[in-house]
Amino acid sequence: MLRFIGALLAVVIFTYWAAAGSNTGWTKDKIDIKKTDEVTGIEYVEYQDHFLPGIEFLALGTGLGLALIGVTFFPSKKTKHTS
Repeated sequence: MLRFIGALLAVVIFTYWAAAGSNTGWTKDKIDIKKTDEVTGIEYVEYQDHFLPGIEFLALGTGLGLALIGVTFFPSKKTKHTS
């Protein structure tokens, strides 16, 4: 069950990261939009609130999923009950 959850987590995190813009930089909570003034023709930057997950979001989510999968390969200690 943990392998399935780990694989699902890794796939969901990767899919969300890719769908949100595949940002290879750090996570941003604001994005810059370049606009041009109609009268003067000067370009300026306007910031808009928008969550853009970065590469650390992808690495952390995928790493957590792979760690869940990896934990399942360690043998579990079973206790012997003596009666």
